[in-house]
Amino acid sequence: MNKKALESVLEAILSQPTAPFHEYHVRSAILAQLKGLKRVKTSSDPFGNVLARYKRGRAKARWIVGSHMDHPGWVRTKGGGFAFLGGVPEGHRTENAERVEWFDAFGMWELPAYERFNGSVRARACDDLVGCAILVAVLQELEKRDVSADFHVLFTRAEEVGFVGMKYFLESGLFPEGTCFISLETSAATGGAEIGQGPVIRVGDRLSSFDPPTVATLEAVARDHNIPTQRHLLDKGTCEASAVLAHGIPAAGISVLLENYHNCGPGTEIAAESVAIDDVFHAAKLVAALAVDAPDPSDPATKLRKRMNELATKQAIHARESVKSWQDFGG
Repeated sequence: MNKKALESVLEAILSQPTAPFHEYHVRSAILAQLKGLKRVKTSSDPFGNVLARYKRGRAKARWIVGSHMDHPGWVRTKGGGFAFLGGVPEGHRTENAERVEWFDAFGMWELPAYERFNGSVRARACDDLVGCAILVAVLQELEKRDVSADFHVLFTRAEEVGFVGMKYFLESGLFPEGTCFISLETSAATGGAEIGQGPVIRVGDRLSSFDPPTVATLEAVARDHNIPTQRHLLDKGTCEASAVLAHGIPAAGISVLLENYHNCGPGTEIAAESVAIDDVFHAAKLVAALAVDAPDPSDPATKLRKRMNELATKQAIHARESVKSWQDFGG
């Protein structure tokens, strides 16, 4: 994975304005970045979600990784008013109502679109345009390396208002059969997770515990490729993995940690979101490795039972003596 190429894609995607149901600028930028990739085919469902597939060789798809194209923002209504869509506290909204930059039918907070600063990227919307940029860069990398793989990528709409885009995609019949889903998100650091220590392999969110074999596979890929990661439950928010799990499909998550989640700074301050560029880079490496060199998902419970049996066999003499001693006390 080329870091300069990744940063170029980051700037191209994060510079675009977006809001729930108004993702067309981001969508156009994504399609422009993917144009000309001979092994990448794109399609859309009726709602406007974008599915991209890299295909070379006989490999069978096992993974689909998704990110959403929207970010909390202001949307004009038919009556001439406006509404705020997305999870931002009322105090932040009311105290900063004059700090809105409008793009015809929608508005975003008046913040720098994209800045590179001291090993970090600051933007008015990292969530989840960083995830979208990573997926674009991974598809470009797969094409450049001309690897044998079958890999699906999904860019969804209106995630911030209840996984609306994912709902329509799941109902479209286009979800690749037999695949596991990975939600690639930017998330607030909780539960001991630290910005700059690598992307988080997410074991759950506020609603769900994720699929153990899928989580174990992500950990195995990171370990096999020496990619620094963290393993945490990030339960401040909910991601699309929960929506997919609700439909009976195995799912887990990868998160790039960010500051000022949903532009909420200290008190009622509105601030740019920020991510560590190294975390973004390692997340991209993890997704690329997953596409090319992931082992089959394995249930950690199976490994645990095997290990318990091995240890019990090794300690058989002590175990038998313990049972006898316990029985002597009437146990």
